[in-house]
Amino acid sequence: MSGGVALVLLGDVMLGRVVDEALTVLRPAQHMHRVWGDCLPLLRGGMAATGEQQLVAGNLECAVTDAEEKEEKEFNFKLSPANVDALTTARFDFASLANNHSLDYKEQGLHETRRVLAAAGIAAAGAGTAGEAAAPALVERGGCKLAFFCYSDHYETWAATERRPGINYIRPETATPEAVAAQLAAAQAAGADLTVVFVHWGPNWRWRPSKAIQRLARTFVDCGASIVFGHSSHHIKLHAMLRSSLPLCCVTHEAVVCL
Repeated sequence: MSGGVALVLLGDVMLGRVVDEALTVLRPAQHMHRVWGDCLPLLRGGMAATGEQQLVAGNLECAVTDAEEKEEKEFNFKLSPANVDALTTARFDFASLANNHSLDYKEQGLHETRRVLAAAGIAAAGAGTAGEAAAPALVERGGCKLAFFCYSDHYETWAATERRPGINYIRPETATPEAVAAQLAAAQAAGADLTVVFVHWGPNWRWRPSKAIQRLARTFVDCGASIVFGHSSHHIKLHAMLRSSLPLCCVTHEAVVCL
């Protein structure tokens, strides 16, 4: 193994509503860079040190679909499949679909989202049937194999089953180490060097995570997660170093938990 990987983690990436409308005006694809502004050079490799390869992963807070039928809720976000270049322009490698917007346009929207992302070369996890939603996405970069697991604590009514597609739902108050360990074991079985957990949890605009969320973060780490990346609050909260056991062949920083 040589080199290494610079892992760039993005929270809630919402490209729907007026953003999607603007993207439609900005076509063709060479104008998509304007969506990201001054951040684009960082997303295109600017975070990597000499000899490293960069990997960009984010929580995609919208469906990628032309579907019209939508869930009855306050906010429904979708990106037109014709505008998926907005993600490839930023060199997205992985998108988490475990959140409260993946099914904004129902099952049809979710199915199309997964198809469009796959066709664009963007790995995804956290949604589908129960087995699909719980399975990790495996991404190799810089001589390192990373396993991405994705969870969301809302909405429970969107929880995936084997018969009905949905999200990989988890309830922080009742999640057990046994259940978490059973899912994360797939990373070791796949020979992953690094296990990354994306979690869409907690209400918006809370300054501190609940005790249940903090306990679940510790559970993820105890069950093998190297990085726990929380999002949903709409602002930066806190991070903690719970252990320092990342394989140095893959990354250059200690393990972190971002709540």
